[in-house]
Amino acid sequence: SQQSLTQQNQNLLVVPCTRLRTREDRAFQAVDRIALHFNPRFNAKGNINTIVCNSFEAGRWCEEKREKTFPFCQGQEFKIVIKFILSEFVVTLPCDSTIHFPNRFGAEKYSVMTFKGDALIRSIEIKFWVTFDL
Repeated sequence: SQQSLTQQNQNLLVVPCTRLRTREDRAFQAVDRIALHFNPRFNAKGNINTIVCNSFEAGRWCEEKREKTFPFCQGQEFKIVIKFILSEFVVTLPCDSTIHFPNRFGAEKYSVMTFKGDALIRSIEIKFWVTFDL
């Protein structure tokens, strides 16, 4: 069964086939920009045990980043953490290795997260980091 879930007005998330979009992307059916598409592929589109990260703009996918570290097992629970900093997204995988993916749009905030796929989402935790200039 396929599950789809959307979180709005947040800055950080945890979970699979994840897409972070900018505030102006209000029509979910007509997505113009996806800042981060995180897609663990067990066996899809010719990819076996590969994580594909990408962004989408103006109707086209940009250059993919592929990661061969694949700490996922079908049917087993896992946790990923996606941390957004201004220059990049840092994805921490279950094995504690990280994937660094550039913030190609240069936005300071992403307000929509969409999760779609066969993974059962048990929880999402949102944390905000506040920095102060002293």
